[in-house]
Amino acid sequence: MDERTAMLPQLMTPATLCGAKTRAGTSCRCPALKGKTRCKLHGGRSVGFKGAANGNYRHGGQTQEAIALRREASALLSMIGEQANA
Repeated sequence: MDERTAMLPQLMTPATLCGAKTRAGTSCRCPALKGKTRCKLHGGRSVGFKGAANGNYRHGGQTQEAIALRREASALLSMIGEQANA
């Protein structure tokens, strides 16, 4: 234990501390939010957008199953078109 940490007062709460690093390189001394590992200042409150509003949302349109289904439907439509023209 170095001198600086020896002079720091003891925490008054048994809450876990935020795991973020400050600009000075020390760890954040704020308590983490309940069920989180970060304090409110370091992103503990952010939950992000849900569903299609999220930029990383996966809709399933480019899965292998969806592509195979579209190819099968296209092949069936082309067969129907050939039979109608014959």
